[in-house]
Amino acid sequence: MGITAWIIGPLRNTSLNLFATSRDVDKITSQFSECTWKEITAQNNDILCYVNSQMSRLCPSQISKYPEVQNLIRHTIVDVARGILPCGPSRLDDTYLQAVERIENQSKGYRELARRTLSWLTYSKRALSLPEIQHALAVRTGAKDLDEKFIADAITLASICAGLIIVDQRSESIDFIHYTTKEYFESTGELEGAKIQISTTCITYLSLKVFNDGSCSSDNLFESRVCKNPFYDYAARNWGHHAGDISGEPGSLILEFLSSEGKLTSSCQAMMVDGSFYHFFNYSQNVPRQIAGVQLAAQFGLLKVMIKLVFEGHDPDLKTSEGRTPLSLAAENGHVALVWLLLTMHQMNTDSKDNNGRTPFSWATVNGHEDSMILFLTNDKVNPDSRDNLGRTPLSLAAQNGHVNALWLLLGDNRVEPDSGNNHGRTPLS
Repeated sequence: MGITAWIIGPLRNTSLNLFATSRDVDKITSQFSECTWKEITAQNNDILCYVNSQMSRLCPSQISKYPEVQNLIRHTIVDVARGILPCGPSRLDDTYLQAVERIENQSKGYRELARRTLSWLTYSKRALSLPEIQHALAVRTGAKDLDEKFIADAITLASICAGLIIVDQRSESIDFIHYTTKEYFESTGELEGAKIQISTTCITYLSLKVFNDGSCSSDNLFESRVCKNPFYDYAARNWGHHAGDISGEPGSLILEFLSSEGKLTSSCQAMMVDGSFYHFFNYSQNVPRQIAGVQLAAQFGLLKVMIKLVFEGHDPDLKTSEGRTPLSLAAENGHVALVWLLLTMHQMNTDSKDNNGRTPFSWATVNGHEDSMILFLTNDKVNPDSRDNLGRTPLSLAAQNGHVNALWLLLGDNRVEPDSGNNHGRTPLS
């Protein structure tokens, strides 16, 4: 029994009059179905009166000079308060189109800076802070150092984007004024070439001279590097995802980056540091070593990059300090095309075990990547019943992680022993 029914129930057979207000929630209103009731809704004028009184707080100073953007905010709030979807598509598109026209009418430098800002807000893999986006915008293709004179100030960024973004210097945040702004740019193709530019920016940033010396040897040095280079963490963790968004052939910039040991180890340290261990001593050193370009290409599923690297003589079966091969990393992350490519290479050890005794097939099973599992199961060189250092088979790993379809695939292979126990005697069903 809900708390509303618990309160109302005993009062039904009394002469007591009760006045109650509530939101329109079925579980609550159903308790008053036999009572006299009246729906109360806010009037548009009342809502607008309140919004106008709060406009100076809702709209930062940079938006105050764009009346049409303020009107968009007013009407969106009114519609949401009345339970109506935000403004119709045509009205929104007209507003955004006008803003884009104002951006295009600026001088070339401001126009390009505005478009790059909007591109990052549209296509970034996570929300960027103001310092992160300022450093990203300061990157120049081919430059080996970041010239601080290209770091745009917050007021400039807000001004040149025609009221489409909100910049808060106190919280160091930057974002679109409304979620539909991002949807508009994603759907219209206004930001042509943005994905290529973003990918190039990430690689260029990680190729700066400041990262040539490789990974940092202590927590203090690593934290200093992250602090001085705000875009370092994002670029390291996401360059491969942005590169994967591009359908063309990989350029020389990415191949040069993946062939540089210093830049690679520097990038990998930021990419693989576990944030949950930041307060532990030596956390920055607890990352895999001996990582090469082929491993990163496999990690991110960059098929064409892998083909280029192998063609240039890189070893496709190279192991990291943890014993992970490109095939193992591709299998773990479910990159089916890469798994297929690597399995077809004659020099590949398809059952190579890492330091924990796991094979590439085991890693595909752990995460339930069924398409990759099928490729492994149709390869005669793969043992689908191999054991890791704890005696666990792929079947037990699939059961442990609740991957039902993976279990069906394994149980359908007569090479798999369904009742095999691990080092502690536990079977997949126990």
